Amino acid sequence: MATRANTIPGQATLASWAAQQRKVRPQRFIPLADGLRFAFYGRMSTVDFQDRASSCLWQRDHAEDLVAGHGRIVAEFFDEGVSRRVAWPDRPQASRLLAAVADPARGFDA
Repeated sequence: MATRANTIPGQATLASWAAQQRKVRPQRFIPLADGLRFAFYGRMSTVDFQDRASSCLWQRDHAEDLVAGHGRIVAEFFDEGVSRRVAWPDRPQASRLLAAVADPARGFDA
């Protein structure tokens, strides 16, 4: 069932709803001279049939291509032997990444 939210004059409905949520608001990042600082997260599901080094390398290479021109990767989180069906809070490194996101002194912006 949909409910109608009170809108704030001059704001779109979605923006108005988001403003009323009182949750942690996104911080505005000022890019450094060399751009934003990114965290990388990678995962491989089986340690028996995959090589950690090559799996991490190709995923990291794709991530570096993605952020090229916008910044650089400064933190890495990589889970081994964890299925994609496992929720992020239940993956060791993904859980560390989620905890780091909440830390203002985390060392990365995105």
